[in-house]
Amino acid sequence: MSGRLRVLMATLIISLLSACSSGDPRALYESLIVEFNDVQSISISALNSVIASGDSQQITVTGTTSQAATVDLSDKVSWSLSDATLASISSDGLLQSLSASATGTVTITATLADFSATFDVTLSDASLVSIEVKADTTDELLSTSVCRPLALKAMGTYDDSPVATVRNITPYVSWDSTTTGATLVSASSGPSITHYQALAIEVTASRDTLSSPAASVSVVDDITSLALSPASLTLSVGSSQGFILQAVYGAETVDNVATAANWASTDIGVVSFPNNDGVMSAVSTGTTTVTANCGSTEASALVTVDTNNISSFEIGPEPTGFALALGSTQQMTATAYYSADPNTAVDVTGDVSWSVENGSVAVLSVDSYGLVSANAEGFAKVVANFSGETADVTVHVVP
Repeated sequence: MSGRLRVLMATLIISLLSACSSGDPRALYESLIVEFNDVQSISISALNSVIASGDSQQITVTGTTSQAATVDLSDKVSWSLSDATLASISSDGLLQSLSASATGTVTITATLADFSATFDVTLSDASLVSIEVKADTTDELLSTSVCRPLALKAMGTYDDSPVATVRNITPYVSWDSTTTGATLVSASSGPSITHYQALAIEVTASRDTLSSPAASVSVVDDITSLALSPASLTLSVGSSQGFILQAVYGAETVDNVATAANWASTDIGVVSFPNNDGVMSAVSTGTTTVTANCGSTEASALVTVDTNNISSFEIGPEPTGFALALGSTQQMTATAYYSADPNTAVDVTGDVSWSVENGSVAVLSVDSYGLVSANAEGFAKVVANFSGETADVTVHVVP
């Protein structure tokens, strides 16, 4: 047991005894959260300090550790409001105005053990008079590169008195683009838009009956190279396989823009891309060349489809899971066994689509050739997809 772990365990035991003696289970829970996450302070934030009456807004509590790392504690703190007649707040920090006529300022307090933080939110019945679409970037410029997503935000102007206010209303609007081939993806953090050609994308944001003017997103063709992995592979009829497409913009490398590229097959009777997202479907036996392009740059791979089906597929070095020291690397292996010769192992490591699941990329990362890097302590799952088969292994990153 490491020295830090011994100290942590001792602190937890002391906290447990103290909380038990006071008979406060919530105090015990919060004390454990503080000690386990090494919390030194907490802060509270939100998208806006003013929201429309009747709206809701996520309030976020962030803890800072002794190593200046941050952790989201929004669902761990105790919440309280200065005026419960104006709004309510859920256990995970979602503030909800109680009615469309509720106006005034409510002070939100978040408490965790001996730490507390406050944030004031004003509920306003002012009317929304205009919406403007901007890039959710520092410069707010509506410009991006081919196959590179651009984060968007919607800014709303309200007729507050005596001075009109401008608020970020991204969570409250609906988005639309009429540009053919544009990919508009919404997420909890806001939408993003991409295109595989150099052109102008028209985007609008709407709330109720009010819409923004069409915003023109400029897409420029400044990509220097594309690398497609695997470069060649064999599939079984009826299976599917995803590609990794690495794009380079100047000196910057962007990992896997497969979902944003445009995909084609010289023989769609052999292989097709039903969703144009880099995942191909093997339709019938034969050989075809598949191509991905971003702007004027393209990459290709040779694909063969046959009836020699995979009987089993596994990844190593340990199929049941293994530990990896922080800062170290491990080369993964992938092995396939085919029905025509089930006793012969075929190394397909270079033909596999590798990824990390469970949102654990901060802990672990893997390149297109299966080289795993341990970035932070914790658990993560390495996943391999090959010819319609999937295998995974859990990796524990240790100090």
